[in-house]
Amino acid sequence: MFQISFRNFVRITIFFLIGLFSYLWCYQMLSAQTLDISSTNIVTRDPLSASFTIDIENDLNLKEVRFFYKILNPYGDISGDGIAKLNESSNFTYQAVFEMEMISADRYIPVGSHLLVHWEIFKENEGSFVTEEEKLIFLDGRYEWQSFSEDRFSVYWYGSQEDNAMRNFLAMKNAILETELLLKTRIDYPVKLIMWRTPREGELAQRPRSAVYDSSVTTAGQRVAPDLIFAFQPAIAVVRHEAAHLVTKVAGDGPFTRVPAWLDEGTAVYMQGSLGPYKAAVQRAISSDKTLNLRSLTAPSNDPNLVNLFYGQSWSTVDYLIDQYGQELFARLFASIKAGDPIDDALNKIYDFDTNQLYNQWRNANGLESLNFNSPSKNIIVTPVATRVPLSIPTQVNIAPSSGSIESSQVELSSSRDSVEKTNSSSNSSIQSIGLIIVIATVFLSLVLIVLGILIWKWPSKKK
Repeated sequence: MFQISFRNFVRITIFFLIGLFSYLWCYQMLSAQTLDISSTNIVTRDPLSASFTIDIENDLNLKEVRFFYKILNPYGDISGDGIAKLNESSNFTYQAVFEMEMISADRYIPVGSHLLVHWEIFKENEGSFVTEEEKLIFLDGRYEWQSFSEDRFSVYWYGSQEDNAMRNFLAMKNAILETELLLKTRIDYPVKLIMWRTPREGELAQRPRSAVYDSSVTTAGQRVAPDLIFAFQPAIAVVRHEAAHLVTKVAGDGPFTRVPAWLDEGTAVYMQGSLGPYKAAVQRAISSDKTLNLRSLTAPSNDPNLVNLFYGQSWSTVDYLIDQYGQELFARLFASIKAGDPIDDALNKIYDFDTNQLYNQWRNANGLESLNFNSPSKNIIVTPVATRVPLSIPTQVNIAPSSGSIESSQVELSSSRDSVEKTNSSSNSSIQSIGLIIVIATVFLSLVLIVLGILIWKWPSKKK
């Protein structure tokens, strides 16, 4: 019969306590590492606002949850943060909610913007926990969106617009490639086209403007950011026009200088293909000698009565420059402006004439007499409207602000969230893997201690 000595009993007890302590310590570490927090969900009822939410386990003694965001922009990201509201959604979870104003009189965050977001969770007397950064896209929540991407180009649409979306996608892509070739430049970041079915359905997503302008002019398209354009109707010419604007910004806008409106819009009309009513408007003005002074067209304003003439004369001037002096000098004109030369200096450097002299050359080419700019002119100086509007997003928030087939690339808004959740879960999986290794090691150690204890228990003691 086997007996156990007091010394062996003490050893078994010590080994057991060490194993138990190790297991409890590892379990506590694992629980701390695998904080139960959901991926960020973005909810938009319309383009005017967005709600960002996460679910958090409610036994964490929460003190405060803060939301951090970064609006991505090729010319400089805009960051902000704010305190989220905590709601007890169930007996087991809290929901942190951050309400963010997207469009107002003094703020414009366009539909299609990408955001990088994360949360910092503060616990009572226990420090804080920072979540992994997630990438979200802000879309108009009134519609179920689909998308298609190829290389650096993407299009988003809703409803039964797939055929129109593909046509407009190709129009955007081709216009960008052709304008890049004309201006000898390249957009080195992804660009997006957001499509609504009608101007009416996309009205809320537009930048706020004057009531007079809104009632007089229907907007068919807009460039709203360096990497983002809107289309409010399935018109190829409109998409090509706005896509060309993306390239003119890269080619000509510098830190201290910008392409004048007539050159910017004239190039966009030149690239759109169909001239629509613009050509007829400028021809009427030429026939009656009521053309616009070119120097007055260097900046946009809001006169809806002269829209067609503005576009038509801007296009005609650009067409004259390219036809008379070639594409090489035209591209150099944009490069000179981007380098910091005002338009008159750039024209003199490249063509050896200024804005007034260019206007007179254009007038002569169209059968009109030159004007004497040193004396009062019969031409009225006006500044009609242009579509070129810079992106403006405030930097502070006072209160809670691939290629492939269509089938493989179509996603709804919820699908875009899924991709974010996968990214977030993959980052959390590394923490869970470490915890799993610790648990396995603890279990293995416990088994070794148990086997060792049994062997010591069974070991025969010396006979007296």
